[in-house]
Amino acid sequence: MPILIDGEELSPFHFYLEQMERTIEVFETGRLAAVGLPVMSFFSGKEQHEPSAAISPIHISVFLEDKQMQVAIESAPQFFIKWVEVLYFYFLEMAAFPREAKGVWYCCWMILDMFERSHSTLAARSQMAAWAAVYDDDFADRARRYLKTVRLSSAKDEAIRSLILSSRINQGQSDHLEHVEKTLALSPHLPHIQKLQAYINYYCQLDASSEVLGWIISALNWHELAYIRVGKIGLLEPVIWTLQDKNNYNDLLFLIRCLRSDIRKEGFKSGHAFVLPNINNAFTALKANERIQFSIEGNGDNYARLMRLCNKLNGVAISIRGQEELGSAVEKFDDFGKPIQEDAFEALRLAVIEHYHLQDDFFKEVSLLTLVPSHNHPVQGALCSLGVLPPFLSTSLQDVVDESVDKNFVFFLAESTYTVELESQWIRGAFGDSADIRINPKPDDVIAAINDQRLTHIYISAHGKFDHWEREPDKIHFSNSSEVAVDELLKTKSKWNSRKTLILNLCDGAATRISYNPNNSGMAAALASGSQVVVSHLWPVDPRYAAVFGLFLLDRLLAGLACQEALLKVYQTLSQDNSAIASSARKMGKCSEGLAKMIENTAFRFSDFRNIGAVAIYV
Repeated sequence: MPILIDGEELSPFHFYLEQMERTIEVFETGRLAAVGLPVMSFFSGKEQHEPSAAISPIHISVFLEDKQMQVAIESAPQFFIKWVEVLYFYFLEMAAFPREAKGVWYCCWMILDMFERSHSTLAARSQMAAWAAVYDDDFADRARRYLKTVRLSSAKDEAIRSLILSSRINQGQSDHLEHVEKTLALSPHLPHIQKLQAYINYYCQLDASSEVLGWIISALNWHELAYIRVGKIGLLEPVIWTLQDKNNYNDLLFLIRCLRSDIRKEGFKSGHAFVLPNINNAFTALKANERIQFSIEGNGDNYARLMRLCNKLNGVAISIRGQEELGSAVEKFDDFGKPIQEDAFEALRLAVIEHYHLQDDFFKEVSLLTLVPSHNHPVQGALCSLGVLPPFLSTSLQDVVDESVDKNFVFFLAESTYTVELESQWIRGAFGDSADIRINPKPDDVIAAINDQRLTHIYISAHGKFDHWEREPDKIHFSNSSEVAVDELLKTKSKWNSRKTLILNLCDGAATRISYNPNNSGMAAALASGSQVVVSHLWPVDPRYAAVFGLFLLDRLLAGLACQEALLKVYQTLSQDNSAIASSARKMGKCSEGLAKMIENTAFRFSDFRNIGAVAIYV
């Protein structure tokens, strides 16, 4: 007999058990983001394969209403306890599903009460307490009372208790700093991830010295924490805020570099700054010898509004820890992966200019910016709209090497793109019949080109993510038989004496999620280095626009402009109406007649910020 809760039918109990098992199994592989699929499957009551589903906390009722489920967890209580521990670690670290996490918190806590007499539930309750400290004061009070009164029998459990009571949940209490010190003393009894948390709490609350920062960096290099080092590292947020509060640019630079296994301490030859846009009441930028700060009441809330707007326009759900859902349900996408929205991207451009203070002269004084956290805000596109030469987004934290005087191009095209004939004809006309054009190249050809120091410019026109909702590693899709995994390209990254420019003219090539690890997501960010500049798009764009953008950029590069200058020139050209853009195309020569006609016959405006605002350039 099906079980109905508020008119919604629960799935058979074994389905939920399978999703609980998958949640734990995926977590133990270190792929934390991938935990989302079994979590969504559990809370939707059906198998999910895409990271977008209607979920509800009502499915937690299976533990209360289904007798077979009750028998199952009573016979394996440690399984349920582990699931709750993983679930709330995921909810907090990924800032995921706060409404659902809140909706099931009390039920999970009560079931743990049932197991308390014969089993330790401390690990699960500690994760629930850490989540509650960020999202719900009433739950946090309940968790804190439990932690201070529960009887414990091992040094490990004492260490875990002190760890939680040394964190946000116990701030302002008389015993807070006592627990910070006690946790450090008991840290040898803690698992690796919690030992790292102990170091972080001690650094941020008692001793922000380079020595203690060294403990944190050493911990991030432990094999057991590899999944943390390559992930979003939300755990490091308080460390980063402490560093900016103390105006400690050098240690922040060293910390972020170490995430890339780069242990250099020397600074940059050219102007570099960290931009920290989401501190509660200030917008901050750190340079080697200067801190630029704009005090703004409610800056953190304004950042959340900006995230919500960006999510709405792009049909994504990038979230911020401590905030309610910032996503916006998008039901319809066009054939090219763009959400069908009536909202103009002009509102996003203005919001980015305002929040980042892009009209300040600071952005004209630096050539490299590192955003902490990273995200999909169109900072460079907004700067171009102001006529400002956009600084490189530095994810490699390396100096940019000089360009070679000689330029050698290779072109990799996908036969399945809408504009492959147009692009190949234009390239032959502009570069000559001997232009090196390869359609549906083999992965080894692309890797060899990136390894070839003779080649200075690599143009790739393909699909960035053939399925824009795919959770697999990023790849460049030329055809079903020709795909290049970015993981393979990363193995080719080398330091050259002269600069290589990689143009990823594909959807989502520069797409990124919010992360305190600037290089952990997005093809462009991952492939960039001081000797490899990468140009791409932050979100899905129409292939006709992509072709126009790419060919205009190639024309400017062929004319000898440096990449940043070329980008600004292209932006300014494409910000005109379609007829003016077509006229500019014809000025590039006979090879551009087909390009001009396509522009004239296109109904949408190329100048919409949805198109030109997506530009991004990384080193």
